[in-house]
Amino acid sequence: MLGTRKRQAAQLDIKVIPAGDDDEAKGDAEIVQEWLDSETLEDELIEMQDALGKGFSVTEIVWDMSEHQWWPMKLEHRDPRWFEFDDIDEITLNMRGLENRREPMAPFKFIQHRFKAKSGLPIRGGFARMVAWFYLFGNYAVRDWVEFIDTYGQPFRIGKFPPGAGEEDTAILLRALTNLGTDAAAMIPESMMLEFAQVSGSGGGSSGSRATAHGSLLEYIDSLISKAVLGRTLTTEAGEKGARSLGEVHDEVRHDIERSDAMALSQTLSRDLARPLVALNRGERRRYPQIVIRREETIDIERISRAYQMLAPLGLETKKAQWYEILELDAPEEGDDTLGGATERPAWHGRSQARGRGGPGGGPRHRADCEGRRRRRCRRRDRSRHRPGPLGVGAAHGRICRLGPRGRGPGHAAPTDRGRLPVLRHGFR
Repeated sequence: MLGTRKRQAAQLDIKVIPAGDDDEAKGDAEIVQEWLDSETLEDELIEMQDALGKGFSVTEIVWDMSEHQWWPMKLEHRDPRWFEFDDIDEITLNMRGLENRREPMAPFKFIQHRFKAKSGLPIRGGFARMVAWFYLFGNYAVRDWVEFIDTYGQPFRIGKFPPGAGEEDTAILLRALTNLGTDAAAMIPESMMLEFAQVSGSGGGSSGSRATAHGSLLEYIDSLISKAVLGRTLTTEAGEKGARSLGEVHDEVRHDIERSDAMALSQTLSRDLARPLVALNRGERRRYPQIVIRREETIDIERISRAYQMLAPLGLETKKAQWYEILELDAPEEGDDTLGGATERPAWHGRSQARGRGGPGGGPRHRADCEGRRRRRCRRRDRSRHRPGPLGVGAAHGRICRLGPRGRGPGHAAPTDRGRLPVLRHGFR
């Protein structure tokens, strides 16, 4: 679990942010960026995160001064047993000398990375102290489970010998019982007999409950360690109550932990690596460049496109340069062979945009206007073409109009009550 958390932060992108906009600040950032481009820090970052378990880690900077400059040749992780905290403040880290004496740490020589899973002294901030008892109980449970399987995984072997059998016969029977446990084969006299007794509950019952207890204890311990180290259980274990929504919540917790670890590494590298590199090569500065470790935020292009399709008819205007930046594309220059581009607009486009109708289908207001005009044309056609038929309905209008009471033509039937036949305006029933 610690390895998963270490690798997650060690694979993020590393960038250098200048301390200002002047040429001096940009030059300081360039020398740090130059060193980062020449080295791959994934293994070093994993070693630095040894502080997750122990509360602190120390990495030595091996400087190269062959070309009259201070250049980090490599970063060497050092065994934490060579370092101890001060007895007075219990915060300051000292190095153990050859005579087992504590010596102060040399400046610009070590990278000290610290981690605090909880508040308090640094020596108590790692996960090792937090999960030590769970780790111990888990190993005991595994040992007991193996002994249980070794004892109850095979049936009991019972040998019977006739009365009056001598010591040689009983030794042969005992050797046969022993060989049956490993070789599953034995040779005995005909007068002797072997039986296999199945212990009640070895596959279930009390013994089965004991086996289930071992597995349940290990699952419980693993879930506690997962919560402590990774902050979640659904993305590491398949639980019976797992759901997609809970998985998304736990995945968000994973991103929060990733950002926290990346921020801690950024602060350590900026303080113990970027500052010495700039100070030893370009002189002391009031502000130094910052090394930033973070995951690049992904942009949901589909979501932005849908939002633009909804907001563009309402008058939202955007710059083309912003879309090129979102899509991570270069703007075409004159003479470039391009794909796509603006198409010829239809004749209705300008009028629709001016009146807020938004296209051939139009907006809600446009559709309402069209519906009203259609209804008015229908009423005028009914009045001009109406001819009384056999039942008083216009012969040229052989359908029931759905325009409502006020939209009826002269030859349409008026609704009446009491279930009688409708009285037509032309006098027919």
